[in-house]
Amino acid sequence: MAPAADSELGLTARFLGLLLLLPGYAWAGQAETHTLSYNFTITPKFTLGQQWCEVQGQVDGKIFLRGNCGDKNFEPCDPLGKEIYGTKAWKDQLEILINVVEELRKKLLDFQLENHTSREPLTVEVRMSCQREANRHTNGSWQFGFHGQVFLVFDSENRSWILAHPGARQMKEKWENNTDVTMFFHNILIGDCKTLLTNFLTHWEKLLQPTERSTEGPGTAQPKARATRSICYSLTLFLPCFILLAI
Repeated sequence: MAPAADSELGLTARFLGLLLLLPGYAWAGQAETHTLSYNFTITPKFTLGQQWCEVQGQVDGKIFLRGNCGDKNFEPCDPLGKEIYGTKAWKDQLEILINVVEELRKKLLDFQLENHTSREPLTVEVRMSCQREANRHTNGSWQFGFHGQVFLVFDSENRSWILAHPGARQMKEKWENNTDVTMFFHNILIGDCKTLLTNFLTHWEKLLQPTERSTEGPGTAQPKARATRSICYSLTLFLPCFILLAI
């Protein structure tokens, strides 16, 4: 009986090794990479009564906020936005967005693309994004575009401006030679954006928890039961659950 038991345990160990290679599998508590981004559509030189700014907020690609910057009207979207709506994190976000939008509008007032001949007011598409990696390191970027084409990028990692379109050469030179402008964009990313992402994740962890918790019995056996059930589900293609539970 002993050799058979050893063989069974060895087989189990090999299957557990394969489990670690399965796509999408992660041990409980393993850190992940998360991204917070805001997409602004801004018309710096707008006419009276014109809707000059719209914003959309996303976490990990999921939209949780939409709003009209001019009217300061921001609404939550889907479960993610509704989870934080009305909380301190939501109110702090609105205050930051209002300040950022006003500063962006001022800095974009003299923004002109070279060889841009349209008589219509220039509408700039701005993307502010910060990312928290698995090791808790945070970096971020600003992207400035027109008609869906990015023409200027700011990288917070090395505080550098990257020219993505020759039409933005003059603006790049102007901004990268202005320490105050560079520090404004850098500080927003590693300060406000990082803080918002951290606060949002604290709220959203509650939303992402398994709904089966309410059906489990009380006591300290709950985490073990969830972990065992999760592992069993992952092994259904390779190994019956009773083998894993036996060890």
